[in-house]
Formats: sequence, C-alpha cells, structure tokens
Amino acid sequence: MEIGRRQNTNRLRYYQPYAKQTAFHAAGATFRERLFMAGNQLGKTLAGAAEAAMHLTGEYPSWWAGRRFERPITMIGGSESHELTRDGVQRLLVGPPMSEEDWGTGYLPKSALAGWTRRSSASGALDSVTVRHASGGTSTLLLKAYEQGRAKWQANTVDYVWFDEEPPEDVYFEGITRTNATGGSVAVTFTPLKGMSSVVSRYAASRAIINGDIRQNGPKIEAYGRAFEAALREAGYGRGGQQKTGAAESGVVVVLRPGKSGSEAKGEGVSASALSLGNIFERLVTVIVSIFARWAK
Repeated sequence: MEIGRRQNTNRLRYYQPYAKQTAFHAAGATFRERLFMAGNQLGKTLAGAAEAAMHLTGEYPSWWAGRRFERPITMIGGSESHELTRDGVQRLLVGPPMSEEDWGTGYLPKSALAGWTRRSSASGALDSVTVRHASGGTSTLLLKAYEQGRAKWQANTVDYVWFDEEPPEDVYFEGITRTNATGGSVAVTFTPLKGMSSVVSRYAASRAIINGDIRQNGPKIEAYGRAFEAALREAGYGRGGQQKTGAAESGVVVVLRPGKSGSEAKGEGVSASALSLGNIFERLVTVIVSIFARWAK
C-alpha cells in the first residue's frame, strides 16, 4: 500500500522512457525546437508531460542528458481547446481534473504543488499552477488553448513551451517568440492528422537547408520529402497524412529544428543572411508540400 501511494504521488520518479523518448529528451540540450510525432498511444504526450514536470521542478533523473533548468521557470502548456488542455496537459501533469483530492498524482509530485488558479470557462480546468523548484522559489505553469488565438499567447515571456497536439502556424510562431528573450525551448508532441501542414513542413524543410542554395539542395529536398512521407506511413498514416483504418501504429518519428538551445539563443538579431535564409525556407516549404501533394494523388 505504501509503495503504491508513493508511486501515485511521485510518478515522475518512476518514469522510464523507451529509446525514442530518450532521444527526444536528449535532443533538448542542443536543439531549441523539437517535434515528437507518433501514432496514438505511443507515449509522445507522456514524454512531453514527464519532461515538462522535470523542468518545472528542477528534479532530473541520473540518466537525464537533455536540457536542465537550474532555476524556477515560467512555462506554457496547451492544446487545441481548454477542454483538451485540461484532459491532456493538465491531467498528465496534475492529475484527474474532476477529482481535486487526486491532484498530485500526475507527473508533478504532490509535494511540488504549491497552488493553482482555476479557469471558469471549462469545468475542472486550471488557468495556472505554481510548482516548487528544487533550487528554491517556484515555477509557474500557464495553461492555454489554441482556440484563444495568437493574441492570448502574447502576454508572457517564458522559458519553455509545450504544444500537445499540432498548433496553428500563428500560435506556433507566437510560442517561439515568447521564448526569444530567455533563450527558451519549444517542444511539440502530436499525431499528424493534418498531413503536411505548415508546422510539419517547417520541420521537414529544415533538414534540407544546406548552405542556403535552393538549386544545390533540390535532390536532397526531394529525398527528404520521400523519407518524411515514409515516416508518416510507418506511423500509421496513409496518403495526405490521414490515419489508416486498422493501421498498426508502430511508427515514432523525432524531428529536430536547427537552432541553439539555452543562453546561446538569447539576443540573436535578424541579419541579412537570416532574412535570406527565411526566403529560402519559404521556397523549400513550397517544394516539400508540392512533393507531398503529388505523392498523395
């Protein structure tokens, strides 16, 4: 009984990731933006919740090779609606939304919960959670929804953003902007139900940018497009990125975006070369999307 109680109220301590989850976590030490894309019930959201809890509490296991926050942080976690944020991010971090006596049975240990504020628009939903950090002081978890729109994501400067399920492009870029001043990190976990969307294309195209020359990279772009489509199929998705009925959901894809993580990312200005790279990126996205569209026909 005592062992069960300890496991229920300190779930984070017993988290044991499998290989792809470990790779996703470890990449946070190097990459500012990370995508964990997988089929249903393959642990992508669990990995997102466990890592978020580590950053909020400052409690990292001995095997941890990812980024560490040695001070309290401010974090945003969100999904498509307040209800989905409640039933996903909040439930996994805090505990069953409709059972307050069980709050503290998520990946945030019960002893780490210092307080919370409620959201009136959705029953059982929280607006924020205050979390005790190992260094002293408290971290703040802000819970948001994509349906609020980009403007509602603008007010806060944060250290970490976790998008659970695929966000609209404007919300995604606003999340990145919120971390610019702190050199923070962005993690995305989702099942690619929208096919080759702009957010998915961002990750697909990023790995094809080499020396900023679209002509040199043409073959590499097409090769990566094929590889990315194969990854979607492996994850149980058919043409256009739609889930296959009865598919064996065995595929897990970890995709990284080039970019510095941590203090090195602070205060980076926009240079002429960066603007040029941005123009190239837009063209690359167009190429990737057209490849995907041709394959889907």
